Amino acid sequence: MTMFRFGLVGLFVFCFSYMAVAHAQYKPATTIVRDVTTIHVNKDGSSNQSTESTVRIETQQGVQSSGEQRISYVSTLEDLQILEAHSNKGAL
Repeated sequence: MTMFRFGLVGLFVFCFSYMAVAHAQYKPATTIVRDVTTIHVNKDGSSNQSTESTVRIETQQGVQSSGEQRISYVSTLEDLQILEAHSNKGAL
């Protein structure tokens, strides 16, 4: 029984230390720095929605998954106006 207890304690310590190392090496592909949506509803029921987003690309995988942003809307029901868009290039 004592050997079994030491075995379980050793296994627990090994797993815990492995998880700490794996967690320390994690780096997200992207980071959402800012994401603000403002909706203004008019008296007639129409509305305006403004969205401001800042996404920081952290890895090469982030370039692949988020290097291009898509904006979806229903063209028969909505108008879309892009007021500003830019990229700040830096080293990965």
